[in-house]
Amino acid sequence: MTDHGYRLFYRIARTNPTTLYDYQSAKERGFDEPQSPAHRAVWDGLSVYSTINQARRKQRISPNICKFIAVLRVPMDGTIRVMRTLGGDGHHTLWAPAPVLRSLEVSVEPAERVH
Repeated sequence: MTDHGYRLFYRIARTNPTTLYDYQSAKERGFDEPQSPAHRAVWDGLSVYSTINQARRKQRISPNICKFIAVLRVPMDGTIRVMRTLGGDGHHTLWAPAPVLRSLEVSVEPAERVH
């Protein structure tokens, strides 16, 4: 979704409220650099999804990763580097410092829908 120069992205998060850890790249968290060229290219960025349903689908596949989804309102003016990455599941990568990315958060939702 885009509105007046912004786009919403969805980040799978550990906690509500979120912490800076939820916005750190694998590199910032100290994970080894991946062997796969595709994963190496996004190792220093933040994984997000185009829709909340895509983020929920990923969370259901890997339920141990996190229990919440943070909604980010990202300016599309070039201040945050944004790229479609890793295939057809709506995955994107954002590159910016964790405090900047966290400041873009507009809400945090439960990963599972409440009926």
